[in-house]
Amino acid sequence: MADVELQPITAIARKIGIPEDDLETFGRYSAKARLARLPAAGKPPKGKLILVTGITQTSAGDGKTVTTNGTTRGMS
Repeated sequence: MADVELQPITAIARKIGIPEDDLETFGRYSAKARLARLPAAGKPPKGKLILVTGITQTSAGDGKTVTTNGTTRGMS
């Protein structure tokens, strides 16, 4: 596997046309885009992307897999 150098999220956003003012950054390498950046209603989406991250297990004993599967089923 080749080593890849991380790029700042602001540089990546600039390349795809998202102004820095529309980002809420979390460090150098991650950010959230403002909802205003979403396409207008009525336009067909170009694709679907849903990111689900794992978390530590809860006090009730639900683990990462259970939480991820529940989230995925709830969104489908």
